[in-house]
Amino acid sequence: SGTASFRTEYPRANVAQWNGIEIKVLPLERIIRSKEAAGRDKDHAVLPLLRDIAASRKRLRIRR
Repeated sequence: SGTASFRTEYPRANVAQWNGIEIKVLPLERIIRSKEAAGRDKDHAVLPLLRDIAASRKRLRIRR
């Protein structure tokens, strides 16, 4: 799967609001790692976009 067990990953998850509900979402780098490991065509198709988003977020943090 590219990620650790649910028990390990859950505490690392970020809290987000969606339709007024708090949900836990894995950090983007963990999602990327999971998609790399899955190796499905649909995962490979979205990886360039996810990597670009991660790189942009990283650059923005450096400038702050």
